[in-house]
Amino acid sequence: LWRGMEIDGSAENCIVRDLTTPEGRKIAWNDLLQCYINACEAECLGERVEVYRKGLAFLPAFFDLTWNHPTLPMIKSETLDVEHKIETFQIPGAALPFDGYIDRVAMVRHSLENKKISLIIEDYKTGREASKEDLLTESQPLIYSLYADRVLKPQIEAQGWEVTEIFTVFTYIAYGTSVVIRPRHDYTGNDIEWLAGITHQMVKEAETYNKHKDDLNFLAKRETVNDHCGWCPRKAICQNFQRMVTLEVTVDMGDP
Repeated sequence: LWRGMEIDGSAENCIVRDLTTPEGRKIAWNDLLQCYINACEAECLGERVEVYRKGLAFLPAFFDLTWNHPTLPMIKSETLDVEHKIETFQIPGAALPFDGYIDRVAMVRHSLENKKISLIIEDYKTGREASKEDLLTESQPLIYSLYADRVLKPQIEAQGWEVTEIFTVFTYIAYGTSVVIRPRHDYTGNDIEWLAGITHQMVKEAETYNKHKDDLNFLAKRETVNDHCGWCPRKAICQNFQRMVTLEVTVDMGDP
């Protein structure tokens, strides 16, 4: 795994999807390693030795976490989807829809005798470790939690399951730790208003930029790379964003 836009999605997709075979056999280390190599080849990254090596260095920790996860050992959960796409998800009062991907959607059965489950939204982090307090000030956990409650939960319950609770789990591979957010307990209506307010601020900023789109000095002072860049309607022409992409600088944008 590589903490950026290079191989994160494809590698996670191959690795998590193949953790359990149709026969129920849990993969061995060699299986995981081959999965990673296949993901790199699919992304044509074979010639980029540094990217390949950095990803390879994360594999042992990832493999260990699948069985010794501090919160959610893989053997206790059932994977429903990986690299699940969030597309044009709208929340009340927001000026823009939300797009993105969830690394893993899973469920944990309460009992084999009933259809009650907990819905798990898991995000793998290959970068710095964050506390729960830090995550609750960021937009990504809230978006995931709202999407799980308003989109995934109805879909799953339509299949006969009863979702009793939703957990959003952030797993920090390099540290072997995780942080769990319980949306019903950790968020309020004020948080949703805050998230909607961000979208209005982004639209307002975009309108200001458009009025000064030919003033390079103005734009250079206003354009900054931050964790909302992934949503910005001006990212295709933002000088700093494009410079970051061109230089392949690893930053914490929509996936810190």
